[in-house]
Amino acid sequence: MKTTQVISALAAALLCQAATAQTDVPTVGEIERLENKLTIKRLNDELLKPGAGVAGISSPGAAVAAPIGGPSVLAAPAVESKPYVAAIYGVSNADGTMDYHGSLNWNGRIYPIRTGARVAGYQVRRLTTEGAVLAPVGQRGKGGQTVWAPTM
Repeated sequence: MKTTQVISALAAALLCQAATAQTDVPTVGEIERLENKLTIKRLNDELLKPGAGVAGISSPGAAVAAPIGGPSVLAAPAVESKPYVAAIYGVSNADGTMDYHGSLNWNGRIYPIRTGARVAGYQVRRLTTEGAVLAPVGQRGKGGQTVWAPTM
């Protein structure tokens, strides 16, 4: 009789221990929040290091001097780069023709494109494996300058 009580008491203690051990396990959300906090802390520490700022951009907390005469760095004209098709892929239609989609890189920005899509004031008129023809929106190709974006 005593051995049965001892065995049942041990079994109950083990079940209670197992139940409390499972509640101490962090959830996936808690792990993700902790990982995000650590990443943000690491990036802030890197930004606050002396000399960590990018040219023309000061790090947070650094004293910013007001410009005194002369040309301003912020007033410099933007250098426009020529657009190019960075990636292109075809989607086969039921009639056997190809409908092309792709990615257009223009002034450092990536735009998803397909025939008829509007990008930065232009509309994609034609998209082939060689590149894309872009026409100004509203001009319908007349009076405006079309732009050729070759595939790179």
